[in-house]
Amino acid sequence: MKYGMEERSTAVRVVDEFAVAAHIQHLMDRSQYVRERAAKDLGRLGDSRALTPLIEALLHDTAFSVRRSAAYALGTLGDARAVKPLIQALDDTSECVRTGAIEALGMLGYCSIIEPLVKALVDDESMGVRKRATEVVETLLDALKAVRQHVS
Repeated sequence: MKYGMEERSTAVRVVDEFAVAAHIQHLMDRSQYVRERAAKDLGRLGDSRALTPLIEALLHDTAFSVRRSAAYALGTLGDARAVKPLIQALDDTSECVRTGAIEALGMLGYCSIIEPLVKALVDDESMGVRKRATEVVETLLDALKAVRQHVS
């Protein structure tokens, strides 16, 4: 039996819905590696149902690798509701998480992130975090210059 485009498309959506639900469950797995993979996959799947579980993982998971993956996934989702938790993550004890939060904020590109990025650029003790904050601020400034040239 051949299936048309609409039937195949519906099947893919159903599979994605189950995948999102399964990955959200995996964020609570005992293994940090399973939780890290789940966070990465949720970002790739791009479903807004993952927003709150990813924020929880970002702010509360015990493994820095999971928190960093959650930060990146939140940036990939592109939802403005992730800005505040990502700004909170700039105070994380892990350099990797702070760097991931900066990258995610850069992906989101919202103006409200400039002040916390500059604060990280000036105040963070890690050279890697300060360097990445500088790169993201420069990227945002370049984008603003391009917009200005287009408008002028």
